Amino acid sequence: MEFPHLEQLVRKYGRRGFVMITVNAVPELNADGVEFMAKKGYHFTNLTAPYSGWTSIEYGFQLSPTTVLLDQQGRAIMRLIGYSLAGVRATDAGINLLLQQGTRAR
Repeated sequence: MEFPHLEQLVRKYGRRGFVMITVNAVPELNADGVEFMAKKGYHFTNLTAPYSGWTSIEYGFQLSPTTVLLDQQGRAIMRLIGYSLAGVRATDAGINLLLQQGTRAR
């Protein structure tokens, strides 16, 4: 499961302004997800899609999980489909690069 790795990214970069938001694409299972996240003590926001298929219709996400990294202007700069340790490493590197660029732009 990707949540432990997402939590690591939040802990690593949260103090530098990084924010993690997840979206539960299956609203019927939301109660299970809320309970799971509370039990594990995850420190990121989990939103629920308003209806099944919403993420597919609104954003074209066909597979779960899909990770999208947004820059400070809200532009998608990276999109990963599925879960792998290589994807976690790529996301980590992308976050670090964005935060470095944001610091230089100030």
